[in-house]
Amino acid sequence: MIKYVSLLLLSAPLYAQTPSFSLFLTQEEQTKFNQEPAHALLPWPSNKLTLKAIMMFDESHWTIWLNEHKITPESCPEHVEVLSVTSDDVELVWTTEQGPKPVKLKVRESINLNGDKKETES
Repeated sequence: MIKYVSLLLLSAPLYAQTPSFSLFLTQEEQTKFNQEPAHALLPWPSNKLTLKAIMMFDESHWTIWLNEHKITPESCPEHVEVLSVTSDDVELVWTTEQGPKPVKLKVRESINLNGDKKETES
């Protein structure tokens, strides 16, 4: 048993240095995927925001999913300023061509930015 554990530990650095590969992405696509923040890969809608989930550890360590985009304090898009995150809701400012728009959403709640109408998903 000890032989297998030591062999595994000795070979671990080899796996860490092996370049990753994908069956679905070209090398160029994979490089771009690894370099860009997650929120840059999907297009942002122009008029509807939906808060999909909140994962909060404390005031400075949280993750929210806004329209399928994972947002953290370290990776926030330019047009989104997160003001506060609680376990129940998120306050943010969404900036568009028309200017900044304050938004407060609960999980599974959506807002139409053109008409300020909120909806709750079931």
